[in-house]
Amino acid sequence: MITTIRDPDSYIPAAGGITEVQRQETLLITGALQNAILNSANFSSIATDEKGVIQIFNVGAERMLGYAAVDVMNKITPADISDPHELIVRAKALSAELDTLITPGFEALVFKASHGIEDIYELTYIRKDGSRFPAVVSVTALRDAHGGIIGYLLIGTDNTARKQIEAEQKQLGQRLRDFQFYTRSLFESNIDALMTSDPEGIITDVNKQMESLTGCTRDELIGAPFKNYFTDQERAEAAINLVLSERKVINYELTARARNGKETVVSYNATTLYDRDRRLQGVFAAARDITERKQVEEKLLISDIALKAISQGVIITNSDQSILSVNDAFVSITGYSQEEIVGQNCRFLQGPLSNPQVIDAMRLAIKNATDFSGEILNYRKDGTTFWNYLTISPVRDDLGKLAHFIGVTRDITEHKLMEDQVRQLAFYDPLTKLANRRLLNDRLSQVMNSSKRSACYAALMFLDLDNFKPLNDTHGHVVGDLLLIDAAARVKSCVREVDTVARFGGDEFVVMLSELDVNQAASKLQALNIAEKIRAALFKPYLLDINKDGEADATVEHHCSASIGVVVFLNHEGSQDELLEMADTAMYQAKEDGRNQIRFYSEEI
Repeated sequence: MITTIRDPDSYIPAAGGITEVQRQETLLITGALQNAILNSANFSSIATDEKGVIQIFNVGAERMLGYAAVDVMNKITPADISDPHELIVRAKALSAELDTLITPGFEALVFKASHGIEDIYELTYIRKDGSRFPAVVSVTALRDAHGGIIGYLLIGTDNTARKQIEAEQKQLGQRLRDFQFYTRSLFESNIDALMTSDPEGIITDVNKQMESLTGCTRDELIGAPFKNYFTDQERAEAAINLVLSERKVINYELTARARNGKETVVSYNATTLYDRDRRLQGVFAAARDITERKQVEEKLLISDIALKAISQGVIITNSDQSILSVNDAFVSITGYSQEEIVGQNCRFLQGPLSNPQVIDAMRLAIKNATDFSGEILNYRKDGTTFWNYLTISPVRDDLGKLAHFIGVTRDITEHKLMEDQVRQLAFYDPLTKLANRRLLNDRLSQVMNSSKRSACYAALMFLDLDNFKPLNDTHGHVVGDLLLIDAAARVKSCVREVDTVARFGGDEFVVMLSELDVNQAASKLQALNIAEKIRAALFKPYLLDINKDGEADATVEHHCSASIGVVVFLNHEGSQDELLEMADTAMYQAKEDGRNQIRFYSEEI
C-alpha cells in the first residue's frame, strides 16, 4: 500500500535542496502510482474496514471475481468469496500454530496481519458465477496514526497459471520417471535375451532373459566377451563384425550354451548404437529362442482379441487422420461397418450439433500432435446423436516422426442424460416443467439487479386458481394435475421469452416480467395487459380427458378462473420474499373482491 503524506500548511526544503516544483512532481508521481495500483487489472485490491466489510474493490478484483464493486462494497467480507472449507482448515492450522482459538471466516484471513505478522498465503476464490480459481493473497493491516487497526488490504493475484505450470512440471517429471521405468521394464520383461556390447564385442548390459539363456548373473556377463556364450565363437564374433559393417543383422542363427551345458538355438538380431553426436557406441542385440515363436504369435493373437473385446471404441489413423483400423466396439457405437469406416477422416461422425469449440480444440491438438481429451456430440449412421468422451494420443516412430493417432472413445450418452435429468429435477417442476422456486429465486435476483442497472421497471405476478379444489375433490389428483399442466401451458403462452413462469406450489403460479418501461405508468400498463391476457386464457373452459382402466374414456369439462396480484418495482432494496409477499397480498385482495380479478399492490392494500 502506498500512502502519500502532505503538509497542508507549509513546505520546508530538504537538505539536498529539493524545490517546491520537485516536491509537487513527486506528489503527482506518487498519486499516479496509487491510482495505477488501485485501477490495475492485473491484481485484485480489496480494502475492508476493521470488521472485514469490503470498502474498496478495484477493477482487478472485478475482472478476477466477476462482481461489480457495487455488488460487494458495504455488503460482504472477503471470506464470503473464499472457499469455506479452506477457511476452516486455515483456522485450525493457525489455531494450532499460534496456540489461540481462531474462528473460520474473515478472522482466519487477517489474524496474522492484525498481530503485525507478515502474511502471504494461497487460497481459492469463488467467482460470482460459482467457478473457482487459486490465488495468492498478501494481507496488510491498515492502521491510523496511533497504530490502531482501521481496516485491511488484501492484494491478490490469479495463481491459475502457476498452478498449471506446477502441475505440468509434476506431470512431466512423473512421465520422465515413468518412461525410465517403462524403458527398463521393457528391457527386462522382453521375451528375447537382450544385450549391449561395445565395438570390440565386450558385453555392457543384459536383461534377465540373457541371464536365463546363459545361466550366468548380470555381473558375470558384463565385461565378458559376447562370443564366449555360444558354441561357435568364430561365428558369434563374425556376427558382431557384420553388425558393425552393415549396421544391422536380421535372423542370424546362433546356438547359445548355458553354464549347465544346455544349448538353445536363437535368432540373433542386432543393430549399431550411437550417441547424440552419432558416434558409434557399440551393438544392441536380441537373441530369440526360435522354439518360442509360436508362443509369441499366440500372445499377439490374444492382444488382438482383447482389443476387439473391450467395451471402449478404439480407432487408429495415420498422421493425416485417415482411419486405418477400428475395433468392434467402435463399429457397435457408431453403427458403421469396418468397410465404411476405414479410409474415412474422423470428421465424418460430426454434425451440426457438434460443439465447435471442442472440435477446434481437438483439431489444434491434432495439428500440434499433442494429447486431447474432451466430450463431443457425434452422429451415428442412422442419424441419431450420441455423446462420447474421446481421448486422442499421437504415436511417433523410432525417429520421432509422427506416425499415427490412437483414439479411444467411450459412449457417455446415458451419463449426459442423467445430468440433464438431475438439472431438470433441481430447477424445474416435474409436473408442469415450469421453473421451480429455486430457479425463480435465482432469476428474480437477476431481474432485481438488472432493474437497478437499466432503470427499467419489472413486475411480479402471483396467480392462484379459483375453483380448483372442487375438481380435485370430485375427480382426484390425476385430473387436477391435467388441469395444472394445461394452465401452465396457457400462462406460458401469454408471456415473452425473457419472462419467467414458475409453479410456486399447489395451484399457485408466479410470473416475472423483466425489461418493462422506464416510465412507471407505462410499465404498469404493460403488466396489466399481460395479466389480463393470462386471466382471460385461464378463464376459458378446460376439457380434461380421463383414462381409467376397465372403463371407457371420458372428458371432464371444468371452469376455473384465476385471481392475480401484481407488484411493479424498480430499485427494490428489500428481499425477494418481500416482493413475493407484496404480490401475494395483492392476489388475496383480488380474491376478496370476487375472484377472477387483477389487483396491483399498493400501500393501502
